[in-house]
Amino acid sequence: PLLADGLPRDYRLTRAVGIFGQVMAEYMLTYMLGHEREVLSRLVSQVERRWDDRPGRTLEGRKVLIVGTGDIGQRVAEFLQPFGVVLYGVASTAREQAPFVEVAALADLPRMVGQVDYVINLLPDTPATHDLYDAALFKCFLPTA
Repeated sequence: PLLADGLPRDYRLTRAVGIFGQVMAEYMLTYMLGHEREVLSRLVSQVERRWDDRPGRTLEGRKVLIVGTGDIGQRVAEFLQPFGVVLYGVASTAREQAPFVEVAALADLPRMVGQVDYVINLLPDTPATHDLYDAALFKCFLPTA
């Protein structure tokens, strides 16, 4: 919105680097652990005073694809690494990048989403990334992802 036609141009538009990685990593971990540990359904059981004896699941061994391996994606990967996940990435071009097992090119996204348990999208909103996630791509996901 700051770039819309007709708005004043007497400002300097910059970006903040290095401050969102920790916040995004904590956000993603919250939801991933909530999903694996089935927190919401267990809370319902607790409220209903029902014993829930399902065994808990773990993140260890889960395959995680981070789409966008820049500053934030790198921080999220480093944050998740101690939980024993297997990390894959997607960037504009394929490359080697620790701690990822593989960083594939954006063109390989359909192949990559079909191999993982979690897909974390951290791409910027640009013309190249707009509407990237569509019905055709979601058909490539594992049913359990």
